[in-house]
Amino acid sequence: MDSLADIVNFGVAPALVLYAFLLDRAGSPGWIAALLFTIACGMRLARFNVLADDTDQPAWQTEYFVGVPAPAGAVLVMLPLYLYFLRLGLEPSRPAAFVATGFTVLVAFLLVSRLPVYSGKSVKVPGDRVLPVILGVVLYILLLMTYPWYTLTASVAGYLLFLPFSVRAYSKRARLEGEKVPPSDIG
Repeated sequence: MDSLADIVNFGVAPALVLYAFLLDRAGSPGWIAALLFTIACGMRLARFNVLADDTDQPAWQTEYFVGVPAPAGAVLVMLPLYLYFLRLGLEPSRPAAFVATGFTVLVAFLLVSRLPVYSGKSVKVPGDRVLPVILGVVLYILLLMTYPWYTLTASVAGYLLFLPFSVRAYSKRARLEGEKVPPSDIG
């Protein structure tokens, strides 16, 4: 049931919203991109479930997702909507629909890619830094509530900028651990 809820929440719902808002203006490429995103999200969730049972991988690799996680993909794919609501003069036109179609396909590719993405699950906050971390989270939530479109757009940009650093950290860690990492496994 959890995976079914995830595919609906992170795959179907964002694709439908984006299609109804903008991708329909691109015609067939728009609905194909929306469908590709939904299918890629389903494949990503299936891979996550399969890899969760993998006991052969080294412990340090559990600190990384294989591909962009489905919730992050849902936030990423909605970037065209965020940009529209920023009131930057961007209108849901046919050219914008084709750009959004390309971006949707890119996000779908990131979902099913073998890109190592740092998960942050094993981050331990030292006792003396708990208060600043809590204050930072509260500040982020307040910004999200007060300036949602700016905060979401900045979050998407930050996440996309974070991806190359994640790949680099994974490669460095693999070299330190002395494991052979085939190029296909790092992007």
